[in-house]
Amino acid sequence: MLAGMRWNHAWLCLGPLLAYHLDVLLTLIGQPDAYWAGHLDQAREGNPFPRWLMHQHPLLFPLAALLWLPTFCAVILWLPARFAKWVAFLIQMGHTLAAGSWLVELAPGGYLAAVPFLYLSVKLMEWTWRRVPSDWPQDRTRRVASEVQSPVRGGH
Repeated sequence: MLAGMRWNHAWLCLGPLLAYHLDVLLTLIGQPDAYWAGHLDQAREGNPFPRWLMHQHPLLFPLAALLWLPTFCAVILWLPARFAKWVAFLIQMGHTLAAGSWLVELAPGGYLAAVPFLYLSVKLMEWTWRRVPSDWPQDRTRRVASEVQSPVRGGH
């Protein structure tokens, strides 16, 4: 599996990793004392799957989070750039929005903390995307445009 990895895509993992870590950290910090006292039904999480994990056992969510990290990084490193960028975008934005919702609730100033975080996440995504070359054929647009403009010449 390592042979098929595109290591120059590692830049695309940076944004998702940072947003992911903050999301997981804030999810754990945001749990009420009752949850940590053993009342697992008191788990607070908007995503149904992690919430279900948290209802089963307090260590199941952190364990699943540890497994999710190498999984999404491996997928980003394995896919061609045109698809890896979209996967990175979806993962980063999902975790950014989730962490942002926790910031609204937990951080001093609420939205005043969440909005700059969202902005910085987008800027980080732009920065990392520029570091990964596209794998689309460079002349595809010109070739398609010339085919549309020049009609096929038949046997006149």
